[in-house]
Amino acid sequence: MKKKVIIDCDPGIDDAVALLLGLKSPELEIAAITAAGGNVPPEASFRNICRILEHLQFKTWPPLGQGLPAPAHASAQEIHGTDGLGNSNLPLTKAPAPDSAAELIIKTIAQNPGRISIIATAPLTNIAEAFKLRPSLADAIQELVIMGGAIEVPGNVSPSAEFNVFMNPEAARDVFRSGANITLLPLDITQKVIFTQEHLERIRQNESPTATLLSRIIPHSFKTHQKFEGIRGCYLHDALAVAAAVRPSLFKTRRLFVDVETQGELTRGMTVADLRYRSQVKPNMDVAVDVDAGASLEFLVQRLSLS
Repeated sequence: MKKKVIIDCDPGIDDAVALLLGLKSPELEIAAITAAGGNVPPEASFRNICRILEHLQFKTWPPLGQGLPAPAHASAQEIHGTDGLGNSNLPLTKAPAPDSAAELIIKTIAQNPGRISIIATAPLTNIAEAFKLRPSLADAIQELVIMGGAIEVPGNVSPSAEFNVFMNPEAARDVFRSGANITLLPLDITQKVIFTQEHLERIRQNESPTATLLSRIIPHSFKTHQKFEGIRGCYLHDALAVAAAVRPSLFKTRRLFVDVETQGELTRGMTVADLRYRSQVKPNMDVAVDVDAGASLEFLVQRLSLS
């Protein structure tokens, strides 16, 4: 049986790859896609979702939602391009009127109680709003896979904070404390997986719409990662959240209690994990602490090479 999922994203180059991976994974049924504010504003995220679906020539689109902006006055357009997709200028000829993201999440879960998983690759604004409107929602979700946070490594937007959590730490705290069945994919493991030009060339051999799209957006990411991270290649943080939903065996997890700092002058948006051996605090999530990087990259290449 396919796993029914909602993908909550803010494309964003790595969000776009995550969305492509979800659409290319036969194990998943995409029940809805919701746009969040983060890498770009939510209306730009929504348009980018539509651009991707149109480029792939999807005849029947899943229900689409658009949420509210994240409260932080920041974006990642320097990393992802002014359009969020590597300045690729993908055309868009149609864009349906979006539903409210929070209401679409609530509706989709209500129609499939206990059967919906959410893959969250953006600030958690939409999911926190859905939980606020329907407090029982957290218990009705099968699984919530989140790309976010930094446990034992530096942040990527400040010394202590990862971008998705930093953009709306209050929302992240509410979701972390919700009681939902959470798996967290932090920078600790997403930065162990580096996608290179060689991986892109293998995908391009297929000459599919997916390969064409990746050829237009990934080179921008290569350039910015060389400039800001000093690496040859790029991180595809968000794609690993989809990989975790499809192939959890690629990851090693540990049960931990994780909370979010919302007040610190220097640490706002920091994910704080209780790593004490004798801790009496009850864990609230599974945290990925290791990844088979080689197998993960092979999985990404194989799936993204499908016609």
